[in-house]
Amino acid sequence: MGWVRSLIGARWFPYAFIGVASSVVIVFGWGYLKGYGSAEQAYQKEMNKALARQMETMLAQKELEIQLALEGEAEKYDIIKKINEVPEPTDKCSLEPNSLQWFDDILRAARTDSTSTD
Repeated sequence: MGWVRSLIGARWFPYAFIGVASSVVIVFGWGYLKGYGSAEQAYQKEMNKALARQMETMLAQKELEIQLALEGEAEKYDIIKKINEVPEPTDKCSLEPNSLQWFDDILRAARTDSTSTD
């Protein structure tokens, strides 16, 4: 046990202890930072792959939505085009507002909806 006291009591011991402790801290710190950097790079690569997959699925979904919207608009355009192609009659028949009432009165008088007579 006396050798420990003599070792600690030596003039060079504090300098050697600081040097060894500094070397240990530097080596472990360098290893930690190197491991952290490589882990961060691996994380970034995986994150980029995941984001690329997500972007591909979102683009495919949006392409499908755009295609469906364009098909809907094409159908709508076709319907409008067919409606516009129907010719308007040249001689327009104008009915008076009470013409339908007059026609209903005639049908009621003829009793075409029933076979019984009152």
